[in-house]
Amino acid sequence: MGNRGFIGLAASTFCLLLGGGCASLLGFDEPRARAGDPDASVTDDPDASVTDDPDATPGAPDAAVPDAAVPDARPPDSDAALDVSGSTCKDVLSRHPGSRSGNYTIDPDEGGPGAPFVVYCDLSDNGGGWTLVLAYSHTAGTNPPLQPGVPPQDPTDGFSHFSSAQLRFFPFDEVRFQCLSGAHNRFIDFRTSVGIATDYIRGANVTNAASAWNQFFQTDGDHDALLPAAATAVHNCPQTGVCGLEDRMTSKPFFSNDNHWSIGDQGAWACDDKSADGSRETLHQVWVR
Repeated sequence: MGNRGFIGLAASTFCLLLGGGCASLLGFDEPRARAGDPDASVTDDPDASVTDDPDATPGAPDAAVPDAAVPDARPPDSDAALDVSGSTCKDVLSRHPGSRSGNYTIDPDEGGPGAPFVVYCDLSDNGGGWTLVLAYSHTAGTNPPLQPGVPPQDPTDGFSHFSSAQLRFFPFDEVRFQCLSGAHNRFIDFRTSVGIATDYIRGANVTNAASAWNQFFQTDGDHDALLPAAATAVHNCPQTGVCGLEDRMTSKPFFSNDNHWSIGDQGAWACDDKSADGSRETLHQVWVR
C-alpha cells in the first residue's frame, strides 16, 4: 500500500496523503469516483459498468458497459425528495445486490414517525452494508464546533455525525472506527461487535469499559495503530465536566495515556496520538452495520 505520510492535504484532496492509496484504506474500492464529483465519471477499469454521469446512455459508443449493467439503487438527485432504498445501508445491499457505494435515502423506522433521510453507504468493503454515522475532515490549525444530528454524506469531506437520538433506534450490531493524522503514519481501522462497545455508541445506558475495546476486535485494511489494543481507559459520556451524551463517538471512547481517539474534545483532534489542540490535519470516520 502507498505511503501514508501527509503531503499538505486539503479536505477535498485528502486521499493524496496516501500517495493515491487511501481509497482502499478508508473502505472504498479502488479506483473509485468520489460521490458527488461531476468530473469523476470514469474509472481506470476497462470493464467498468457504471458512470456517475446522469446523462450517460447505456450502450453508447463511448460508454464501457458489459452485457449486464451493475444495478444501482441510488436516487438520481440527493437534494430532492427521494424514494427510500432501504431501512439501513445493510438493507439497501440486501434489496439491491451489486449496488455502488454512495448516497442513499433510508428509513430506519420503516414508515414510522421518523422521516427518511440521506446517508452515505459503503456497499463493498468487508461485505458491504456500512452506514457512515460520523465523518470529520479536520483542517490543521482550526477547531470548529462539531455538528451532531447531521448525517454525514461524504466520507472524506464530511464534518458531522449522527445524534444520540438518531443512533438510539438505528439497527446495528457492528461498529467500525477509522482515522488518519498528520502527526504520524499510523492508521486506525478496526471493527467490533462487542455488546458494550456497540451499545455505548448507540447511546444505551451502559458503562463503557476498556475491555470492550482492547480485545475481541477485528482489524481491517492496513491497520497498524496502537489503539484499540493499547486502550487502558475510556470516557463514560455523559460525564460531568468532561463530555455529554452527544460526545460518545468523539470524546475518547477508548484511549491510553499516549494514544487518544479525540474529535474536537476540549479542542483536541487526535488519532492514535496525544494532542492538546488541532494543529494537525485529521480524518475520522465511524461506520455501523
